[in-house]
Amino acid sequence: TTQSISRYTMDDLSTQMGISKKTLYRFYPSRQELVDQVCKRVAEEYEESMKPWDDPGISNLKKLLGLISNVVGFCKRVSPDFFLDLRRHYPV
Repeated sequence: TTQSISRYTMDDLSTQMGISKKTLYRFYPSRQELVDQVCKRVAEEYEESMKPWDDPGISNLKKLLGLISNVVGFCKRVSPDFFLDLRRHYPV
């Protein structure tokens, strides 16, 4: 997620993963399915990283600082191009 989605083809991805394109399509029948799974994983990782700040024993200030730090870290790891490509090419 550090690059734009449109930059990669299924050929590029299969080569980088060291598998055939046919194998890649066996697991992800379409590019849309692959993008959906990547988005799901990004969302799950983000939600999981926010869970520590739901602890009722943490002061509101620490929660706020933790949440802000988490969001900043997420923004540093995920390219804005990723979200622009999603909006442009995968609006669903």
